[in-house]
Amino acid sequence: MANIRDQCSWVHMQLPLEATAKAKDLLRMVVAKARLIESLEEPTLEINKRTLVIGGGLAGMKVALGLARQGFASALVEREDELGGNLRHIYYTLEGKNVQELLGDTVREVLSTPEITVFKAAEIKSIDGYLGNFRSVISIAGKDEEYEHGVVIVAVGAGEGRPDGYLYGKDSRVVTQREFEELLARNPEGIEKYRNLVMIQCVGSRDAAHPNCSRICCAVAVKNALKLKEISPHTEVTVLYRDIRTYGLMESYYKQAREKGVRFISYEAEAKPELSADNGNLALRVRDPLIREEVVFAPDLVVLSSAVVPYENERLAKMLKVPLTAEGFFLEAHMKLRPVDFTTDGVFLAGMAHFPKTIGETIAQAGAAVARATAVIAKGYVSILPTVSCVDENRCLGCGLCESLCPFNAIRVGETAKGKKAETIAASCKGCGICSASCPQKAVAIRHFTDEELFAQIGALKNRV
Repeated sequence: MANIRDQCSWVHMQLPLEATAKAKDLLRMVVAKARLIESLEEPTLEINKRTLVIGGGLAGMKVALGLARQGFASALVEREDELGGNLRHIYYTLEGKNVQELLGDTVREVLSTPEITVFKAAEIKSIDGYLGNFRSVISIAGKDEEYEHGVVIVAVGAGEGRPDGYLYGKDSRVVTQREFEELLARNPEGIEKYRNLVMIQCVGSRDAAHPNCSRICCAVAVKNALKLKEISPHTEVTVLYRDIRTYGLMESYYKQAREKGVRFISYEAEAKPELSADNGNLALRVRDPLIREEVVFAPDLVVLSSAVVPYENERLAKMLKVPLTAEGFFLEAHMKLRPVDFTTDGVFLAGMAHFPKTIGETIAQAGAAVARATAVIAKGYVSILPTVSCVDENRCLGCGLCESLCPFNAIRVGETAKGKKAETIAASCKGCGICSASCPQKAVAIRHFTDEELFAQIGALKNRV
């Protein structure tokens, strides 16, 4: 391919003569290479049709059930003693649906499905292999168990951050939204004693330490404010916010909260609310930018919308050779074209391990991950791109330099009939060329990008008329 559009027309649109000369050079180079190219066979690899699902929350359970409905077995690995993840702490949705009923039904279905093997209080010790042929070691109560599978789906979730400041942990009248929701669900009679309640948004989000927006906090605040008004209409509810982000159809619930008397007061990032306890009473001060004056509240209860934070994902990311975002969430291959894939083939993503999302969004992404995984394993084999590295055994000394440098663990050194030699694992190789560039014996080449082909291109450029 000679990329005339991107490398000439677009980048040199103001220099047509020079762009034309460059286009001629590109054509001359690819013709020189074309004399040497060889037919490459596209190898196929048999796939193990079992799946490893990491995380037993809503996303992980829905993934395992989706696979089971199509007849595929999976191992569902949960690090805690029970399934459910964050769903165990949510009691109702913004639309008023019973979340605990959803949780109970889902857990029962998972435990009664023969295609799903559940490992609770378990830990992934290692994951080796490549698309179609992974081998994982799962530790349960100190005992290790090997599990062979063809694909991996990451659904480890995320957690509620512990707020720093606002007297949290020092005064029982300061709670998080999750703690407040449990209070609303378990002790609705006790809610009526609160006469003045204030919610503070963006606690631990959108600051220097955590610049990302936690995305679902505004909807949770509106949900709990509406529930409180339903239980105790006389309670004064105020939400202190920086931006209200009730996106999509959730905007109607924000409007409903305003109609029911919930007050929304904005504050600026450089003038955050200040909470203190004076003579046993809480005092909350905030500057309202609309009236340009300080407003003082004497709340009975302060509810903090704390950040959604990722778990310690670095170890798992290194095992799977997948990237993380700057905040520590897992990073998909492409946010539009491959939203549930990783750059590592055979590894997929679902749920809040990706970023904060609602229950509906989590279920939708779990279904997408199932669709992508089953598209791979249903065929029973996978085609491998032929533009991968190959080793010339006659030149290879088995030094292991290529094996140590490969970022995809796609080369291994082992004993052969000719002694200690390197070999390429085609399913893992991405054709990056690190092995070829680093080999002191020039024993490794990238198919379709061999040294002879590249030197022919360079020679055509040097010898142009």
